[in-house]
Amino acid sequence: MRVWHAAGHFVYRIGECETNATADPLKKLEDLSLADRAYQSLRGDIIAGRYQPGEKITIASLAKEFDISPTPIREAIRLLLAQGALDLRPNHSVTVVELSAADYTEIARIRQHLEGMAAADAAERRSASQLKEIHKINRDLEAARSKGKFDDVLRFNRAFHFALPKIAGLRSTTSVLETLWLRSGPLLNVLYQYSYRTPLPNHPHEALLRALDTQDAVAARQAIQRDIEEGTEIILAHLRK
Repeated sequence: MRVWHAAGHFVYRIGECETNATADPLKKLEDLSLADRAYQSLRGDIIAGRYQPGEKITIASLAKEFDISPTPIREAIRLLLAQGALDLRPNHSVTVVELSAADYTEIARIRQHLEGMAAADAAERRSASQLKEIHKINRDLEAARSKGKFDDVLRFNRAFHFALPKIAGLRSTTSVLETLWLRSGPLLNVLYQYSYRTPLPNHPHEALLRALDTQDAVAARQAIQRDIEEGTEIILAHLRK
C-alpha cells in the first residue's frame, strides 16, 4: 500500500507491522496512511499560519475534524512534536510552538538567504507559463485580502513564496524552507493583522513580480528579502511587547 509521506519513519513502521505476527498488517498499514494524511493536513495548516502560537491542540478535536480514530492523530502529533512545530507542556497538553524573538530572527535570516537565492534563480529560469501562474497567485492573494478572507490570504501567501523555489527547481531548498515555515508559520497570524498597510504598488510582491517579468535576478532577490524583512519587523515588535 502506498504511503503518502516518504519519510523513513513510515517505511520503518511499515516493515515493523509486516513482521509483527501478533498484529493485523492491513490495519497497521491503514492506520499509517491515515496518520500521514492527518500529519500532512495539520502540518499544512501550521505552515500556513492557521493556528495561533500557544494554541492548544487536542487529539479529540482533531479526530472529530478529520473523522478518524485517535490513533493516527496521536502519530501525527508525535511527528510534529519531534519537528519542533508543537510543544508538550508539563501538564501533558500539546500546544503550537511559541518562538522567542531570537528564534524568529534566526529563522528570518535563513529564509532571507534561501528565498533570496530561490527568487534570483527563478528570475533567470522562469517560463512564460510559470510567470503567468505566480502573477495569478498574487492576484488571488489580493482579492482575498480585499474581501477579508484571512485563511485564503494565508494560503495564497504561502503559495506565492513556495512558487519561487519550485520555479527555480530547488527541491532541497523547498524542504528546508518547509521546516522553517513549520516553526514560524503560526506567527503569520500576527503579521496579517497589520500587513498591507503599504500601498500595493510599493509592496515587495509587486516589486518581485516586476523583477521576474524582466528576469532581473538581483532585483528579485532584493524584493523577496525586503518582504521577509518588513514582515519580521512587525512580528518582532509583537514578540518584544
